[in-house]
Amino acid sequence: MSTNCAGCNEILHKREHLTCKYCKKTYDLDCANVTPQRFYNIMSAETKAAWKCQACYYEQPKKNNTNTPIRPREKSPVVNISQIDRNNITLRRSPNNMHNDTSDSVDIELLGDTVITQTSPNPNATSDEILLQTLSVIIQQKLKENNRSLINELQSTIHSEINKAIISLKEDIQQKTEILNCQNKQRKDEICQLNLKIESITKENEKLREDIKQLSKKIENKFRIPEINSKKKIVLYKLMEQHNENDFSLCNRIVNIFRDIMNVDLTGYIEDTYRLGKHRNNTRPLVIELISKKMTKYLIDHKHLFKKSGLAISKYYDDITQKHNKLLREEMFKARQKGLYAVIKDDNLYVEGKKVLWNTNTTNNKDIDNEDTHDKSINKSFFRNQGLTRQNTHPEHSEHLQ
Repeated sequence: MSTNCAGCNEILHKREHLTCKYCKKTYDLDCANVTPQRFYNIMSAETKAAWKCQACYYEQPKKNNTNTPIRPREKSPVVNISQIDRNNITLRRSPNNMHNDTSDSVDIELLGDTVITQTSPNPNATSDEILLQTLSVIIQQKLKENNRSLINELQSTIHSEINKAIISLKEDIQQKTEILNCQNKQRKDEICQLNLKIESITKENEKLREDIKQLSKKIENKFRIPEINSKKKIVLYKLMEQHNENDFSLCNRIVNIFRDIMNVDLTGYIEDTYRLGKHRNNTRPLVIELISKKMTKYLIDHKHLFKKSGLAISKYYDDITQKHNKLLREEMFKARQKGLYAVIKDDNLYVEGKKVLWNTNTTNNKDIDNEDTHDKSINKSFFRNQGLTRQNTHPEHSEHLQ
């Protein structure tokens, strides 16, 4: 069964308690005003058994004159010490405010169990106990002074080491900061140089773009002029060449031919005439350039009138148009090989009745002679196997063969 303290009424769980000899009440060490060191090291079993609580102590009648109206000044307890002990031991009186001294609180916490809280001598203690208490106080003071000096030395050492570490860290940070600043400056210089290079490249790029635009315009104009002129040209096939024929006589022959066949007078419409190809035979195609697009269109629209005349006319195709038509024919052959209906009409390819559009610039433009060999037998066999004729592959030159 647990026992409660008679002073604070707390339950006593430990063995650190004292029982009064007279009233038989039990107190813990705090209420009994006894330190643990004194309880374990100084007080014997007989002393603990003969211990008297404060209530019983003050109920005992006093034998001196403390209750008289005039009381003598309280004196500190007298310690009976021999002459030899007096020479070796210096007795010190404990200050009354020792327990409330806040200046030593930090040292007490740092010292731990090496410093014991001092208590005033017990009036009921014997001379040996008082002597032991005095020695304990002296030892405590010496330990406190020694520990205080050690603490001061340790603190000074720690402060010096911390200061050294801080100084070293500052120097390291400053050195690295200088290195970073130097590198940052180098990067800025490099960025400035790159910006200058980029600016010069940008200007050069703009200049090249302008040059490309101008060249594109020149090329466009270069190809536009032949295209415009080609719309005014027609090709006359199977017209025999005469020996030492001049331009005037040739123009008269052309005017007479068109007057007889188409009932059209081309006097004043002919701008220029020239033959195509090398002089291998006397029937090279004759290119006729007119001054009017309307007249050219009229002649092409009525080219069927040249049937049964031994002559034929067709549109004039420049190099670009011929390459374009070559690509159209290649696509037409591919479509026909797949069993599709493909035909070229008005310079456009129609597959299954639908117009096919593509970019001719991305197609490999080869010359026609690169595909067809000069051996006529091989070419004829090729077109025979395809179920086609040479006339179908070159519609621009096919009218005079009909």
